[in-house]
Amino acid sequence: MKAILFLGTSLVSAQYLRQSVEALGLRPIFLLRINEYSGLPRRAIEACEYYEADVNSMDDTLYAIRQHNFMDSVAAVTSFLDETFQNVCAISDHFGVAGPDPALAQLTDKIITQKMIPEFCPPSMVFTLSDISEERLRFFLGSQKTCNTFVLKPGISSGAVGVFILNDDTTTEQITQLICHSQIEKAESRCWIIQPRISGHLYSLEGYVQHGQIFFLGFSKRIREGLTEIVNEFPANKSLPDYLQQRCYEAVKVLVQRSNYLNGYFHCEFIVNSETVYFIDGNVGRVAGASIVQQIALAYDKKPVDVIKHVIDLGLFKGINTSGFRYGTISKNQTLSISYCLPSPATVLGVTLPKNMTSFHTPIIDNG
Repeated sequence: MKAILFLGTSLVSAQYLRQSVEALGLRPIFLLRINEYSGLPRRAIEACEYYEADVNSMDDTLYAIRQHNFMDSVAAVTSFLDETFQNVCAISDHFGVAGPDPALAQLTDKIITQKMIPEFCPPSMVFTLSDISEERLRFFLGSQKTCNTFVLKPGISSGAVGVFILNDDTTTEQITQLICHSQIEKAESRCWIIQPRISGHLYSLEGYVQHGQIFFLGFSKRIREGLTEIVNEFPANKSLPDYLQQRCYEAVKVLVQRSNYLNGYFHCEFIVNSETVYFIDGNVGRVAGASIVQQIALAYDKKPVDVIKHVIDLGLFKGINTSGFRYGTISKNQTLSISYCLPSPATVLGVTLPKNMTSFHTPIIDNG
């Protein structure tokens, strides 16, 4: 049986991937760091064929492929991690197997997407450590008259990895130290971006593109503790005024058109305040992470396995195997997901769930 190679997976989606892939007449192979997973996601991965690799490193990924020599059985390659899609596209081209929409090679980079639709984005300063100067930094920070805190982030990342908060008196030396200690591979040679830290709510517009036609599924509203997203409401359209929704729709439409993105899912992120919206991340190529795939399934009365199957088939095979799949109308007007954890390091002895619970529960660590 031919296989789909996954360069990593999100935690919640891991439990559904094997069944979704097998429904397409294929089997999954994973490349990842297995020690980055525990609980139910790890058990789901270990039930499949998997090999160790740092999938954020193209060199390490190619080394693992050569070492284990499995590409003859691979029909396609993809991922459920935003930051790996450039490597996914490169592997697809290198080995001549099916891969995601070629537009993803650029759309996973925050800097490129914001250059495509600057009219929807916050002011930005893009730099590498080799070309940043104190004069340029002072000019940019000083030009944002209504802002005294800023966000520093790499062009390619997800889950707030490598994101730092700056003050208006931050120096280039301090930025250099932050980047060099960010634990991001080749951080010193990457492109980085500084933007004003805009007050507002974090929304994500969920949907997909098929043959260039956009289908919007609804808005997610996310609540953060620090830089970590812990609560998500879906659909949250009712909490967002229509004129702000229309601005978000327009941003996604323009991005799809200018990038020539034809087939695949998206979860485009916006900071929303009472006056306007700011596009901050494209997040294209897969359904959103955390528990949002379960929320979409609940809201539309679908099974998560079937949603994941459509995500994979649309992204890799233009939806030819799921041509009859339709979301239809929303059957549940609101769902809620909560990522819960402890405030300090500890050993989890057990979790007691409410009786007669009708929700999904995904333990991502094991007791003990």
